[in-house]
Amino acid sequence: MNFKRLMIFLGAVILVTVLALSWGCQNQPTGPGDITKMEASTPPASSKTRASIVVRARGTNGSEHIYLTVGGNQIGSWTLSTSMSNYSASTNNTGGVNVYFDNDGTNRDVQIDYITVDGSTRQAEDQSTNTGVWQNSQCGGSNSEWLHCNGYIGFGDVSGGGTTTTSGGSTTTSGGTTTTTSGGGSNTIVVRARGTNGSEHINLTVGGSTVGSWTLSTSMSNYSASTNNTGGINVVFDNDGTNRDVQIDYITVNGSTRQAENQSTNTGVWQNSQCGGSNSEWLHCNGYIGFGDVSGGGTTTTSGGSTTTTTSGGTTTTTTSGGGGSSPNPTPSWRADARCFQDGPSGSFDDIAVKDPSIVYSGGKYHLFYTGRDNNSWRMGYASASSISGLSSSSHTLLSLNAGSYFCAPQVFYFAAKGRWYLIFQSNGACYSTNSDVGNPNGWSSSQQMFAADGVDFWCISDGSNVYCFWSPQDGSNTIKRRSTSVANFPGGWGSTSTVCNSTFEAACVYKNNADGKYYMLVEDMSRHYELWSATSLGGNFTKVSEDWATASRLSYNADHWTDQVSHGEVIRSGTNEYLEVNDLNRCEFLIQGVPSGNYGEYWQIPYDLGVIRNY
Repeated sequence: MNFKRLMIFLGAVILVTVLALSWGCQNQPTGPGDITKMEASTPPASSKTRASIVVRARGTNGSEHIYLTVGGNQIGSWTLSTSMSNYSASTNNTGGVNVYFDNDGTNRDVQIDYITVDGSTRQAEDQSTNTGVWQNSQCGGSNSEWLHCNGYIGFGDVSGGGTTTTSGGSTTTSGGTTTTTSGGGSNTIVVRARGTNGSEHINLTVGGSTVGSWTLSTSMSNYSASTNNTGGINVVFDNDGTNRDVQIDYITVNGSTRQAENQSTNTGVWQNSQCGGSNSEWLHCNGYIGFGDVSGGGTTTTSGGSTTTTTSGGTTTTTTSGGGGSSPNPTPSWRADARCFQDGPSGSFDDIAVKDPSIVYSGGKYHLFYTGRDNNSWRMGYASASSISGLSSSSHTLLSLNAGSYFCAPQVFYFAAKGRWYLIFQSNGACYSTNSDVGNPNGWSSSQQMFAADGVDFWCISDGSNVYCFWSPQDGSNTIKRRSTSVANFPGGWGSTSTVCNSTFEAACVYKNNADGKYYMLVEDMSRHYELWSATSLGGNFTKVSEDWATASRLSYNADHWTDQVSHGEVIRSGTNEYLEVNDLNRCEFLIQGVPSGNYGEYWQIPYDLGVIRNY
C-alpha cells in the first residue's frame, strides 16, 4: 500500500515537471529578435517620451470649461476667455487625445481652432469625431471647430495624427488633400491654403528655387514638399485673374507653425488701394508671402498683447490675448458678398426695406435682429440660420414688445453679469427688452425705457465696471453723445450726458479690438460711408482715425453690384457678451444695409437690403 502511494506521488511530480518545462520553452526568447521584441514592449518609465500639447480655443461667453485627456486621463483643465487663446499641458501618457467641453449652458459654446502635439498642428475641422457639435438637429457630428453641446473632439493618438494614407507620392489627410512633392529632403514644409475659385496656382520656393507647385481647391487643404535647400521661404501666387484669390492659413516648417497673418512681407495683398502690404492671409494679386528663413521663424509683429504662463502640478498653461495684430488700416479695400437678407413679401411688416442689423452667433446659429419697413411703420424683426448665406431663406418674424408702432434700430448682446439677453433700441427714447433665450422671438419682455432722449441708434458696451451708451441726438448738432452707469445699476442709474464726437452723423457702434486692445467707434457719415474713431478707454477721448474707413469707393463685388452705399451696419463679433469684442478690425466681416444709387423718394421708401462686406 505504501509502495503504491509512493509510485503515484513520484508520477505526479514527474508530470508537473514535464508540463512546467514545456511551458517555459514555449515562452522563452529563442533569438535576438525575440529578446528585442520583449524589451520594446515593456520600456522602463524613464524612457517614455514627454509630449507637449497646446489647445487653441475660446468660449462665446467667457465661462466655458474644457479639459484635455490623453489615453482617457485628464492632463489639463481650463476656463476659457472669449478671445482665442493658447492652453498647454505636457504628459507621459499615451493614447487618444480628446478635448472635452463639460459645462454647456445658455449662451455657452466652445470653438477649438486647433491643437499642436510637440509642435505638429491638428486642425479641429479636420477631425472625424466631434460629439459636441450641433449637426442635423442633434448633438454629434464631425469636421467642425465648434462644441455646442457637452462632448469632445477626438484628435487621434498622441503619437500620430488622424488617419493618413500614402500612395504614389501623394498623401491624403482627413479634412483636406495633401500633395507631397518627391525629393526626400531634410526639411519638410506644409502650406495650408485654398483658392476662392478653385483654379488658383501657387508655388513654394526656398532660397529662390521652386520646391512645390500646386493648383488649389476651394477647401482649405495641406500641400507639402521636402527639400535640402536653405534660404528664404516664399509662397507665390502666379495666376491672378477674375474672381481668383488665395488664402494662406499658415505654413509649417519641420512641424513648427508660422501664421501668414504674422508675416511682414506680403506683396500680393490688396491694401491702401494697391497690391502689397503685410500681416494678411490673403493674396489678391500675383505676389508672395515671405515666411522667413527655412532655419528660423518668420517676422512676427505683436501690439498691445499680453501673455501669461503658469505651471502647476506638471501642467503648463499659456494664455495669450489682446495681441498678434496691428492697429486698423485706415483705408482698407472691401469686398461685398451677395446680399444675405432682403425685404419680405408684399403685405409683410418689412416689405419695403430691411435695415439696421445687429447679429450674434450662439448655439450654432446666427441670430439677426433688424428694422423692417412697410408703408406705415418702423418695427423690428428677427431671423436665424446656421450660416450667413442661410439667412436669405430664413423666416422673417415680427417682434412683439408692446412698443407701439415705432421701435427700431436694435442692438443685441448677452449681458453675462445679469444672465440675460438684452435688446437695446429706439422707441420712447432709449429702450430695452430682455430674454433668457436669444432664439425665442416670443420671449422678449415688454419694452422699458432706459432713459429719455431725443435720439437714434442707441448702442451699449461695457468695460467690466461700467456700461456706456452712445447715440446720435436729433438736434442738428451732428454729434455723438455718451452716458454711463455701473454694471450693477444697468439698465438704470445713468449719469450726465457728454459729447464724444463732432462733425459726424449717426449709427455709431463701438467695439473692443483684441488685436491692439483699443476701443474703436464706427460712425456713419451723412454721405453713407463709415468713419473710424479710436480711444484707449470707453470713458476717454475719441479721435478720428479715418474719414472713410468703409466706403463704396473701395468696394469690389464677389457677386452682383447690389449697393453703392456702406450704411448702418454691425461688425460680426468674436463673442456675444457686453464687451463687444472683435478679434481684428483688419480682418473683419461687416454686415451692412445697402442699396444701388437711385431716386427712391423719401427716406422710408429706400429699399435697403443686407449683406456682408469684408476687408480681407
